[in-house]
Amino acid sequence: MLPIDSVSEQPWPFSFGDESKLLNKMSLIRPVLSDVCDKIFQGIITGADKVFVLELKGGFEKGVVELYSKALQRNVKIERKLLRPLLKGSRDIRRYRIVNPKKYVIFQYHIESETARLIPFHELEAKFPNCADYLRSNKKTLEEREHGKWKCPEWHAYSRNQNLVQCSKKKILTPSIAKKAAFVYDEKGSYYFLGSGRGGGGGYGLSINEKFNIDPFYLVGLLNSKLLDYLTKKVSTRFNGGFFAYNKQYIQALPIVIPKDAGSNTLKDQIAALSLKVMNLNQTISTISDSSRIELLKREATVYEEKIDELVYGLYAVTNEERQIIEG
Repeated sequence: MLPIDSVSEQPWPFSFGDESKLLNKMSLIRPVLSDVCDKIFQGIITGADKVFVLELKGGFEKGVVELYSKALQRNVKIERKLLRPLLKGSRDIRRYRIVNPKKYVIFQYHIESETARLIPFHELEAKFPNCADYLRSNKKTLEEREHGKWKCPEWHAYSRNQNLVQCSKKKILTPSIAKKAAFVYDEKGSYYFLGSGRGGGGGYGLSINEKFNIDPFYLVGLLNSKLLDYLTKKVSTRFNGGFFAYNKQYIQALPIVIPKDAGSNTLKDQIAALSLKVMNLNQTISTISDSSRIELLKREATVYEEKIDELVYGLYAVTNEERQIIEG
């Protein structure tokens, strides 16, 4: 009989025997991911992606950028200061890597402390005339959002103002759907991304709670490890083609070991250092064309990832028998 105290609102993994014991052991570890994060948040929701999301077509020239607009079905030029690189799910958010994005989003807001303030349209006209002209060309489309709700002075705003401040900060990123764990650190807070549930193009951001003093590269190493990915997939929704959901509800209860003794702290530092090495290698790979060198760098990155897995097993006290279950 199933113990009543084991039933909760959290996603429930079906398992038996030794696997059940392993999952129970991991479920007792504290804190969990939602504890060490200030927030696990979705990306921006514009309400009119075909207007606000543009595809890069030209270079950056004299403060403006040439991009393709789906709404107008032609190229337009927008002031660079109002553009943010936009990541599209697993296409751009990769394991230990951010792909150089081809899409940009118009960001007509000022970030002031912890508040995102919409730039009034008259200010856009004065300071960013190209963008103002473009938005005016799409005014009818923007006003008709949500059955005409946006026929108001803020017609050029996003339909939701959620997480605009969080997107502008340092954060760990994950696509909402992927074949395996694909966490990466945006250490400059440069990248924006769309909300989840957009045909696989969405994602989530994780902002770390400062009181835990966790190296973000350490956390990325844990989240990309075989162990934590195994735990995610035990509760996640599976899709055709071997894809799994990495939405908040499936990752928020992942156990996060925070070392306190000197020996474990060394493991933590090693994991963080290896995680950073893998990210740097992937960045180098994306900038070169020599296929033989790319292959060598990929092999080096694989060695580092395997070492991270070994260290994580040690950190979580995983036995050889439990490891066979995880990798089986």
